[in-house]
Amino acid sequence: METLEIVRQRLARQHLSTPPLASPADVVGFLGAVQAQEYPEAKWSLSQRSGDPPDSEVEAAIERGEVLRTHIMRPTWHCRPTRRHSLDAATDRAAGTSR
Repeated sequence: METLEIVRQRLARQHLSTPPLASPADVVGFLGAVQAQEYPEAKWSLSQRSGDPPDSEVEAAIERGEVLRTHIMRPTWHCRPTRRHSLDAATDRAAGTSR
């Protein structure tokens, strides 16, 4: 595969060159998570893939709990689907472990 084709496919699969997803929650649901060094860039990444809503709309989605924002794994921000977090917690309880 040629380098340019790899670039095209990557941009498409990241929803950067194809139609945007409907919401920030859809972005983290599709990608599994979004990670960024700084919180504003994490929100920008969600915005770029969901039709470029204003920062206030991305922030509101996070505040409503549609997207789970964490900062626990490393000194970076992670945005995850809320439902996946719930499944992780349920799995941990069933296994008798915690994360």
